Amino acid sequence: MNLKEDDALVQLQKQQKADEWLTLDLKSVYDVTSSTEIEKFRIRAKVTAIDTDWGWYYFGCVKCQHRVFKDLKKESSTRPRPVVPIWYCDNCKTNIKAVSPKFKLHLIIEDDSGETKIMLMDSVANGMVNKTAAFLLNGSTDEIQDPELLPDSIKDLVGNTFDFLVGVEKEHIMYGNDTYKAHKASVVKSNGMTPSPKRSIEDSNIRSELSSTSKKQCTKLINLEDESNGVDVKTLTE
Repeated sequence: MNLKEDDALVQLQKQQKADEWLTLDLKSVYDVTSSTEIEKFRIRAKVTAIDTDWGWYYFGCVKCQHRVFKDLKKESSTRPRPVVPIWYCDNCKTNIKAVSPKFKLHLIIEDDSGETKIMLMDSVANGMVNKTAAFLLNGSTDEIQDPELLPDSIKDLVGNTFDFLVGVEKEHIMYGNDTYKAHKASVVKSNGMTPSPKRSIEDSNIRSELSSTSKKQCTKLINLEDESNGVDVKTLTE
């Protein structure tokens, strides 16, 4: 196996490791909302609505990824007035000029057992929405004025079913917080298989690369179990 094939195989193995949560037993929304222990559940639920009370994006510090806010006082005291907004990162304790738009979605989901609310941060939402927050904002640095105005790419989530890895934390048990953080998400296809679109493309590309770079007759087969759909992936090596 050459170096390129070896790197592709390592990438595939890492991706499968990251998707081990898809092998967890499916639980229900009721299991999540009634839990009295700190734990994570894999549930399958349909998105029925977008909760717009919290908006759908925020601006994050490019260094630490924490939310930043415009420093209007600093801007007004700067001469000449800055062309781009001046932001303040409370985590870095400094003013910054470079920020990155990020998703922060609040969804209402339901299954046969009940309904609940979940929150998805940028890394999870990016696997569900077909465009990035930066693309949807088209360079705008405006704060949310009307949270009811949602891009079609976000509206399109409604009606679709996903597998979610959601966490029950102390604030849910002790303080009655009714919104759960989704740590992972994967679209459920009509045949019941649950790979996310992004991951499916990545896996396909990796397998294609492994196939196209094989120049010699293979002498050994290595079976890698694709844990997301139970299908064995036969990878060739020298």
